[in-house]
Amino acid sequence: MDQSIKFDVIIAGPPYNIGKDFGNNIDYMELKKYINWTKKWIKLCLNFLSDNGLLYIYGFSEILARIVAQFPIEKQRFLIWHYTNKTSPSSNFWQRSHEAILCLWKDQRPNLEIDQIREPYTDSYMKLNGKERMNTKGRFGTKTTIYKVNEKGALPRDVIKIPALAAGTGMVKRHFMCKDCNNKLYYSSEKRTWKS
Repeated sequence: MDQSIKFDVIIAGPPYNIGKDFGNNIDYMELKKYINWTKKWIKLCLNFLSDNGLLYIYGFSEILARIVAQFPIEKQRFLIWHYTNKTSPSSNFWQRSHEAILCLWKDQRPNLEIDQIREPYTDSYMKLNGKERMNTKGRFGTKTTIYKVNEKGALPRDVIKIPALAAGTGMVKRHFMCKDCNNKLYYSSEKRTWKS
C-alpha cells in the first residue's frame, strides 16, 4: 500500500482470540503471541493515520486491557459501548453488557466533534437539571454544586451510544475500506449483503 495514503479513521475488528471458529481458522493464539501480532498491525495502522486520525479497535476487555498496556497512556482512551437488554437465560455466570473499544492516536490528541455523537438525555436525567448536589469527601471540593443538563445531550464523560461499524452494520452514509481475515481488501458496500 502507498505509504503516502493517510486515513482520518481506521476501525479494526480483529479476531478476539477467544477460540471461536469464524470459518477461516480457529480464533486462538497463545496470549503473548497474540499481543505481539496485535502490536505489529496496530503500529502499521498508526503509520497510515493522518495527524488528526483515530484508530478504533473492537475487542473483549480482558484482551484489550493487555494490549492497551503496550502503548503510551497519553495516546489512548478505553471506550465502552453499552448494550441494553443483553441477557442469556442459559448463562450461569457474569454476562457482558458492553463492547470494549480501544481508541489510539499518533501524537497530539485530535479534536473530536463531540456534538455530532451526543445522545439525548432520558427523562430521568432531565428531572435532575438544576438540582443541588451536596459535596462529598473526595469529589470536587467542599462546595455544593448544581447539576446542569447539557442542552445538546450527554456530556463527553457520559455514556455515548454509537452504532456498530463491524461488517458495515452501522454504515448509513459512510463508505470505508475493510480487510477480512484472509487479508483481502474490499469496500464496505461490497461485503454488505442486507438492506437497512
